Amino acid sequence: MSLGYYNQDGIVKTDNATRYTGNINLSPSFFDGYLKINISAKGAINKNRYAQSGQAIYNATVGDPTRPVYSGNDAFGGYSEILSGSEPSTTSATYNPLGLLEQYDSRENMKRVIANIDVDYKMHFLPDLKLHVTGGYDYASAESEVSVPATAAQYYRQGGLYTPSGPNTAENRLFTAYLNYNKEIPAIKSRIDITAGYDWQYWKSYVSAGDSYTADRVTSINAQWSADDQRHALMSYYARLNWSFDGRYLLTATIRRDGSSRFAPESRWGTFPSVALAWNIAEEKFLKGNGVLNNLKLRASYGVTGQQDGIGNYGYLPVYYPSTGSNSQYVTGIDGSGNIIYGNYYQAGSYIPELTWETTASWNAGLDFGFLEDRISGSIDYYTRNTRDLLATVPAAAGTNFTRTITTNVGNMHSEGVEVNINATPVDTRDWTWNLSANFTWQKVKITNLAFTDDAEVAPTLVGTTVDSKYVQAFAVGQTPYAFYVHKQIYDDNGRPIEGAYADLDGDGSITTDDRYFYHSPTPDYMLGFSTSVRWRNLTLSTSLRANIGNYAYNATAANNGALETLKYADEALYNLSTSYLGTGFQTRQIYSDHYVENASFLKMDNLILNYDFGKIKDIVGLNLSFMAQNVFTITKYSGVDPEIYLGVDQNFYPRPRIYSLGIGLTF
Repeated sequence: MSLGYYNQDGIVKTDNATRYTGNINLSPSFFDGYLKINISAKGAINKNRYAQSGQAIYNATVGDPTRPVYSGNDAFGGYSEILSGSEPSTTSATYNPLGLLEQYDSRENMKRVIANIDVDYKMHFLPDLKLHVTGGYDYASAESEVSVPATAAQYYRQGGLYTPSGPNTAENRLFTAYLNYNKEIPAIKSRIDITAGYDWQYWKSYVSAGDSYTADRVTSINAQWSADDQRHALMSYYARLNWSFDGRYLLTATIRRDGSSRFAPESRWGTFPSVALAWNIAEEKFLKGNGVLNNLKLRASYGVTGQQDGIGNYGYLPVYYPSTGSNSQYVTGIDGSGNIIYGNYYQAGSYIPELTWETTASWNAGLDFGFLEDRISGSIDYYTRNTRDLLATVPAAAGTNFTRTITTNVGNMHSEGVEVNINATPVDTRDWTWNLSANFTWQKVKITNLAFTDDAEVAPTLVGTTVDSKYVQAFAVGQTPYAFYVHKQIYDDNGRPIEGAYADLDGDGSITTDDRYFYHSPTPDYMLGFSTSVRWRNLTLSTSLRANIGNYAYNATAANNGALETLKYADEALYNLSTSYLGTGFQTRQIYSDHYVENASFLKMDNLILNYDFGKIKDIVGLNLSFMAQNVFTITKYSGVDPEIYLGVDQNFYPRPRIYSLGIGLTF
């Protein structure tokens, strides 16, 4: 049994997570160990406060740094705000970032229960045959509310904000059952391991209907939302065979039959086989007992996997959704007090009835090696992957669907790479131990098809995060996914970008969309990792580093706030410019300029750990003391706050924290 308490503040003020937990585990066994049962149950109470971190960070970035934080009077909660007349200005990025945090009170109380049971039964009549059954249940219920006073600038004209929500629930059920037969057969120098099973998992989430009000908690602001019920299930049948012959030749073969409710019945099921072969060369007579090479294994494999994560639950169905907000209503009448009564209409959502599994076929060849009783060991792998029916959310062609973007199967992709891992222990004595580990990966990823019909020409498909409502990335045949799709900037003799001057790549005498080109991508060409630990008696120092080489990032903060026009969104105030303006002198934003696509290669030290093991103190208690620093340093040429940007567009991104922690371990 255990009890836990967790309390952590976020990066910005007013962001906090508090959690109370209790856990119990039971592990009885019966019939001389033939039947083993593991039962666990965990309960948690979460009390969280959420900050408007993204908006506050953006406002702090572009806000006038010379303005005071506080106004010295009671208006707008005492925070200094930009005014239009006597009221807060409504233009972009005007609200005091500290006021955004401290006057916005968003709290959630959530209760969660997780229960699991594992039953493992070794058959009495055939001990080599084992039945394993797992059942799991995860249930959470949450209620939340957002409260903003009427004096807060953000909702001043509206009269504040009060939004209660809940109870909202989430549920996850799991059932797994499989039979495993494991037998050594000396007569044929073989060991066989056969598994056949069934998995079922079900997810459900429910959001209660609700409305938002002014700070008086009575007056509706016509921001109702309807209840939302989301469900999906995943079902699998599978079988696996492991066969080892004479300790030298190994075979693994599997087959899965997976079904997902996220696809239409006719495309719901997918079959995914795999096979792997290995030759343990070190067990051959000509290598046995050589005293130097203790492990040498050659491997090859082929397999197909399916992917259905990250898409909606009903993307293949024609679903109508109730409209929300005052801009999507119609008049139904007038009540007895003369007030207009509004009604919501239903609008069609996008859907793709042919939506199906994204599948990836992979080939792999590898070599494992070990020398001097594995004082030096490692592996080398080469792989290729071909992905078909790639699932992605992309803009819909005009008139083809009911929304601007759709989630669909948009094409095929090919990737290949080499992975090398090396481990070594150069020193291993009673007082000293030195371990080293390094890995290297080279990869190349290209889109091979985007057409729905063979041989059809397809224009680049715009994807990714927008910058000032503009897409700067696209999918295209022959390109890396999420490659940057921009104009080629022209520079003067001093290396300064010329505003509005771009290369006429198609030679038609004018700069148009056809002159945009693909310029690098967020995907690195090389990934490297290194870790080491040095022990001297009871003191151990360890660290790990990693590097990405060849990855690029689009500095959206510089592009969006690096032109003189952004100095004055409104007449009432000045705004902070990105320092990129000092290098460009742009008067207007040049979002499509490749000037903002920067080399984001980096070297990071992820952690540094110093540990001392005091051992047993008077044979009563063991004491261990450790100090750890995380995110120790980053070396990069990237001018933004962090070069490691998911999908490559750096916008409203707060740098990762550097964390120092001291740990004390006691054992009795």
